[in-house]
Order: sequence, then structure tokens, then C-alpha cells
Amino acid sequence: MADNQLTEPLFAEPSPSSGTPLRPSPLLELTECHLASNALSSLPQFLCYCSSLRLLNLSENHLTSLPAEIGLLKRLTHLSLKQNQLRYAYTLSS
Repeated sequence: MADNQLTEPLFAEPSPSSGTPLRPSPLLELTECHLASNALSSLPQFLCYCSSLRLLNLSENHLTSLPAEIGLLKRLTHLSLKQNQLRYAYTLSS
């Protein structure tokens, strides 16, 4: 998903039966997510609930902060944030 300008939410999709209610997206089972060069100004919220996520590449965006919920990503081992505009440093404990 790198080098895009995402505008649609990715966290849920309509149920095939009637279009509603929303069901969890298979994207929640991601293990790797490359969102480099997407001009993101904030972290897509659904990513904080992708409990299988191990690698997250958010390089070359316009991020100025990360939500506290990023701490929910207990399996995350690689986080790339280079060339963003982060103002605060976080310490993630294991």
C-alpha cells in the first residue's frame, strides 16, 4: 500500500447478506503493513487493533505523533518512522 493517498476506511466491510452490519475486515489479520509515502498525517486507527502485526512501515509520511493505542501492538517487532515530523519520543515497554 505504499506510495498511495488512501481516503477510504479499511477497518470493516459490509456483510454480504444485506450490506450491514459491518464485519471485521481481513486486514485486521495483517502481519506486515507498508504505508510509506502515503502523505498520512495520522496513523489509521484500525492498525492499532491488528494484533498480529509484526512489521509496520510508516516512513516518509507527515506524522507528527502516534496514538497511545500503538502500545496494543504486542507482536510488533519492526516499526519504521523515518522522515516524518514526529514531535514526541515514546518508550514502548515489553
